[in-house]
Formats: sequence, C-alpha cells, structure tokens
Amino acid sequence: MNIFETSYTEYLTAKKSGLRREAMTALNTFLAACGNVDTASKRQIVKDFFTNQSAEDIENAFSFPLNSQLLFPVLAEWCAENPAQSWIWRSWAYLARFREYLTAAQCDTFAIAENAPLDDLPCRKALCRALELDPADHLARKMYIESLLETLQLLLHDKSAGDDSATPLIPDETNKLTEQLAQLPDIPEKTQLTERLQRMMGKI
Repeated sequence: MNIFETSYTEYLTAKKSGLRREAMTALNTFLAACGNVDTASKRQIVKDFFTNQSAEDIENAFSFPLNSQLLFPVLAEWCAENPAQSWIWRSWAYLARFREYLTAAQCDTFAIAENAPLDDLPCRKALCRALELDPADHLARKMYIESLLETLQLLLHDKSAGDDSATPLIPDETNKLTEQLAQLPDIPEKTQLTERLQRMMGKI
C-alpha cells in the first residue's frame, strides 16, 4: 500500500488549501483503509510518511486523528522492539515534540520525573538513539540541535527571571550545541542554527 497512491494525497492537498471538511473526509478514508491492512503494511505506510516527505510536509500533515490513530500506535509498538533503524527513532522524536496531537494517555508515554536530567527528555533520547545508530543522519542531528536550542532558550529565560538553578546547566548546553553544529553537514539550515546559538551566547 503506497501512501501516495491513497486518499492521503487528497488529505494533504485539501489541508494545504485550507479545506478543512474535505481534508477530514479524505483523512478518515485513509485511516479506515490503514485499519484493514496488516502490521507490515502499516509500518511501510508510516515509513513512507516519515522518509518520503520533507520536514515541512511532515509537520503540516500532522493532526490529532493521524498522529493518535496511526503514527503513534505503529511507532510505539515498533520502538518497543528496539529497532536498529535511525529513522524510526527520529520519527518517534517528532511525536514527542508534537504531543498536542496525541491523547492524554499517549502523552503519558513521554512523561519524565520532575527533576530528571535534560538528557532524559523524550525527544532528546530518541534523537540520541537515532544518531547512535547512524551518525550521518543529518535530519536527526538538525532536530537534536533545534531541541538543544529550545532548551537553552528556556534556561536563559529562567536565569533572567532569577532562577539560579538554570545557571549551571547553561555551559553544558552550549558545549553540546557547539559540538553538534560542528558535526552537522553544510545544509542550508546550518547557518541559521549557528546564528541562533551566537545570539543566545551573547545573552550569557
């Protein structure tokens, strides 16, 4: 079952055009069809979704029905098998990052202890696993850098608000960012990510 030969393409086109009713009709048809195929076919659909589209198209396609009814169940079962493919863990990180499209119970999967180390953040753990499996996965590395930047931004905000507990964490985050940026290939986004870090470092 090729995802791009199904009503998924109709969903994507309608969603991009702002045709909400048509998009939901096409998505419901697509999800119903996915419910009638075996596990291997569902996994291939999810693989096509995450590996044969741009990051922008992936994020634009996200919705509560798609993520909660198809993407999360398939990837949760798959990740439980500790797969050796980096794209699976990179995809899992997407779901951890966009939890607004999941049920409350599904969100609980990504819950961590209040004072857990930053490296225990679910999105980070998944991306680190992806990079362990494939250090050349520049998409996972870019997402990891974006996650580090978001955390650094929060730490700097907390520091400026008088939270002294944030201060000791900042050097480690900046060191990780410098290291990860050095390993990122010269993709178009590298300059923008580097400039974001430089602006933040100017506030330290």
